[in-house]
Amino acid sequence: MELTTTARFEQITASLPPGYGARDFRDSDREPWVAERNAVAHELQRGTADEWREWEKIDPPTDRLRVSVDDASGQLAAGAEIGAGMFPRADGAQSGNVTVMRAHRGKGLGSALLSVIEAEAERRGVPRILAGTNSDSPGSLQWAQKRGYREIGRRIESYVDVQGFDGGPFGELVDRVSGSGIRLATVSELLAGRDVDAADRFWHDL
Repeated sequence: MELTTTARFEQITASLPPGYGARDFRDSDREPWVAERNAVAHELQRGTADEWREWEKIDPPTDRLRVSVDDASGQLAAGAEIGAGMFPRADGAQSGNVTVMRAHRGKGLGSALLSVIEAEAERRGVPRILAGTNSDSPGSLQWAQKRGYREIGRRIESYVDVQGFDGGPFGELVDRVSGSGIRLATVSELLAGRDVDAADRFWHDL
């Protein structure tokens, strides 16, 4: 029998350490999550809650279980989710995520929420759970590996200081690309003159 939403969160709460309660995700949860992420992220990887909202407005999540966990004072302590994500996989694999605020780590919240995500994946018949860790959270990869997950890829991010970047040495390359018929343009240039609907279509196409 399918559980009601209330019963489902009561069931999740029962699996958590004492003093914590599960509930549905609220839009207002975005601000504390972004603040937590920005506190440890490189300045170029920091974002805003409104950017998060905008991305999900462009590509609204479907069939996503998203759980928030509060501590005894009602403050956000942890969260988890599972869903197809922005790029559905051909084999039906889904993206899962478990995050615990730094002040609440080491109490068993992460393991409890991982069990929730794995149970939901089994209920959905999902063949694989895909997730990501970040070097900003030391030990997160090892945490996942201890629970049976394995690394399948690694992304190395790099950046340049735009104000101090000298593009001169690349001028010949840019000229060759432009001369081949490929147009190089900024997003601002591509959106110039488009109304709201046309801009929305641009983002969906991109």
